[in-house]
Amino acid sequence: MKYLKISVLLIIIITSFIIFMAPHNKYVDERINNNYPKLLDNQHIIVEISGRETVELIKKKKDFVIMMGFSPCPWCQNLMPYLNEVGKNEGLKQIYYLDILDMRNNINSLDRKYYNYLYDLCKEQGGLDLDNDRISAPTTFVIKNGNIVAYHLGTVDSHVFKDGHLPALNQEQINELKTILTRLFQKIK
Repeated sequence: MKYLKISVLLIIIITSFIIFMAPHNKYVDERINNNYPKLLDNQHIIVEISGRETVELIKKKKDFVIMMGFSPCPWCQNLMPYLNEVGKNEGLKQIYYLDILDMRNNINSLDRKYYNYLYDLCKEQGGLDLDNDRISAPTTFVIKNGNIVAYHLGTVDSHVFKDGHLPALNQEQINELKTILTRLFQKIK
C-alpha cells in the first residue's frame, strides 16, 4: 500500500511538472492554428503573448524573436507558416506572437500603454512604419538584451495587392522571404 501511495504521488508530481513547464497550453496552440489556417504545422513554435508580457521580456533584457501582427492582416496570414518553418530550421525553440490590432487602433484599449511603450522603442531603435507612423503588421523583431537588433516589415516588397486582393506568395517570393527570415533569425544567435 505504501508503494502505491508513493507511485500515485510521483505521477501527480511528474504530471504537474510537465504541465507547468510546457511553453504554452493547448488553448494557445488551437487559437494560433484557428486564426492562422495556413499554419498547418500542429507542432509549431509560435507562442502568443500579451503586450504586458512583451514589455516585461524587454525590460528584463531577454533575447527573443517576436512577430507583431493580427489575423485579419493578409500579409500576416502569408508570413506565419514561413516564420514557423524558418524558425524551426534555424533552431529556434519559440517565436512570440503579439496581436497588436486592438492595442494599436483603439486608444481606449487596456493594453494601449504597452503599445505606446513598444511604439516608443520602435521609434528609437527601428521597426516603425514611417509612412503611417505606427507599428506595421506584420513586423518581425529580433530583440537581444532588451534592444531591437533587427526587424523585417511585411513579407517581401513585391507581395502587393492585385485586383483587390493579396495573392499567395509565388515560389520566387517564398524563396526571398525564407532568405530574409534566415538572415534575421541568425541575429538572435
